[in-house]
Amino acid sequence: MSNNLVKNQGLNSKNKVGLVLSGGGAKGAYHVGVARALDEMNIGIDMISGASIGALNGAVLASAPNFTEGAKRLEMLWDKLPYLKPIQFDSDSLTSKFNLSSISKSKVNYLIYITILLSAGLRLGSPIGWLSFLIPGITTLEIENILKDDTLRLMLEEYLDIDHLQHSMPLYVSIFKQQHNGKAIKDMVLAIRDVIKVEIAGIDNTPSEFRHIQSLAIDEQKEVLLASASVPLLFKALSSSQDERYTDGGQGGYLKSQGNTPITPLIEAGCNHIIVTHLTDGSLWHRHDFPDTSIIEIRPSINIGGSIAMFDFSVETVNKLVEAGYQDTKQALKNVKFNLDIIHSMRQDNLTLSNTMNDTEGTDVLDNAMRRLRGNK
Repeated sequence: MSNNLVKNQGLNSKNKVGLVLSGGGAKGAYHVGVARALDEMNIGIDMISGASIGALNGAVLASAPNFTEGAKRLEMLWDKLPYLKPIQFDSDSLTSKFNLSSISKSKVNYLIYITILLSAGLRLGSPIGWLSFLIPGITTLEIENILKDDTLRLMLEEYLDIDHLQHSMPLYVSIFKQQHNGKAIKDMVLAIRDVIKVEIAGIDNTPSEFRHIQSLAIDEQKEVLLASASVPLLFKALSSSQDERYTDGGQGGYLKSQGNTPITPLIEAGCNHIIVTHLTDGSLWHRHDFPDTSIIEIRPSINIGGSIAMFDFSVETVNKLVEAGYQDTKQALKNVKFNLDIIHSMRQDNLTLSNTMNDTEGTDVLDNAMRRLRGNK
């Protein structure tokens, strides 16, 4: 890191505004409306953190030349997404992997549907949760994923400017380190176990880890972004060179959505003004857990659904969520916009001052040398 960059960070550390984009699959369309409203209100964002779909949306925003362009790219992406069919699986392939060749394709589809519910955190206390374990073949250890990640990769290839991201606003994402060396089915089983522990006993699970994307090697960056959105068993886990497995960042610290609402890395990076977007009302996350940080929460004013809604990429639903995100953001920020404008102005003034100091540093050294010469005469 250059000395100039260190100076700039020091001068601006008290006037940074962060944006947290939580995870929720298809409900991430809500972020599109949030971004559009932030842009219209000219709210300056200095860094972003995201989990799961929030990590992918955040990458699109952070890699654009400016926030306005990022909001436009995000909107274009979600306009296309319903037609790209993000939920894609191969029934014939899964039939052979599950050793269910004698079962009709419709029943295989039903099996996949149940597996998706479980992967989304379906409570085992429900009849459907227990029913899934009665379906033959569900305990196979051979399968790594039942869905393709083609659409997610296409999303990144078309809308993520990886070169510009290296010099753009900092981006942090959450990923969850699996506590075993097994296969995807075990990832799912352990995820369900964690949900049960939290729901019944109030015992939290292992917290998620955070990664600063720009600190990673370029060839790792997309893989970590995809790992953040890799729901266990649905999408393939990221395997590291140390045989570690990483999956959806929203799984960690389930009790208070530590991983799914990744505010911690922004606070540690110097943000003390943070806008947090939620895609659920189901967690115990609360801004009072961060008393030294000014936090504005944006929560959906409409019912955007539970686990099943994570897979609803229909045009109607996407449009509804985009509009809700837009209106909710306008409402949440209308009373604090003046203060955010002052913060943004102060940050810009500090940056200008810092750049001026850096530009004149050589002149100051020369002036000091001249004064010493005059003093010696």
